[in-house]
Amino acid sequence: MQEFMKPALLALAVAGMAVTACSGSPHHAVSHAGPVRYSSAQQMVAALGKAGMPCAGAEYSSPPVVSGATSEASCTLGSSDHVLIDVFSGNITNATVVANSQSTGTEQIFSAVGLNWWVQANQPDAQQIRKKLGGRAVIAGPWIPPAAAAQPSADTPWHAVPSLMTPDGRMAP
Repeated sequence: MQEFMKPALLALAVAGMAVTACSGSPHHAVSHAGPVRYSSAQQMVAALGKAGMPCAGAEYSSPPVVSGATSEASCTLGSSDHVLIDVFSGNITNATVVANSQSTGTEQIFSAVGLNWWVQANQPDAQQIRKKLGGRAVIAGPWIPPAAAAQPSADTPWHAVPSLMTPDGRMAP
């Protein structure tokens, strides 16, 4: 080896060790250059496990409950008791995610969103899932807490009652 190349190779080796030392645990480090596409909920459950976020008690829905999904699973993950994983054949839009993420329960739904998938969980878990699986965003779904979802009073104007209107502005059946 040429003598003039040794310092450059040594500097490269030191830089590589520094990057490795700063990356945290090598056992669960997953790096993605950008949003990732998955082919099935089963593939996503496996990817979550490899990323250190096991999807306990995974159950697969066939056919999927979510309209347009080609593959679906539910499980317990991290601090989220009810996680929903959906995979689609094509890219999904933010509007599709929001339309399928409304909560009238005790907590808001957050979706880690990729090119053709989403995982609905609580906010901290959704943020970790996005980072570890190569998602493009975390989107908060609309939340109507149970107290706010209670029946309207007689003084409530009809147009202010969400249950009377469909998303396109027509009267609900």
